[in-house]
Amino acid sequence: MPVLHQIIIVALITTFIVLLISKIGLRDFIITEGPKKVSQLFSCDFCLCFWISLTITLIAHFIVGWPFTLILPVYSTPIARYLL
Repeated sequence: MPVLHQIIIVALITTFIVLLISKIGLRDFIITEGPKKVSQLFSCDFCLCFWISLTITLIAHFIVGWPFTLILPVYSTPIARYLL
């Protein structure tokens, strides 16, 4: 699969996850009840998109085994942030 397709897919999955945790109220709960560092992470869209993208690509890296997949969060995070 071309790299551009991988970047777009990771960005779309990340956007879906962020919207889902916002819709069910988990994000607001973590912001109000979580530790300070975790609540700061969940209140920043860019940071949250990066860490979710990194988690997705780490899972894909262990499944596929390509080391190049670890650079995808750098490119997919701004796209996911724009989509939010």
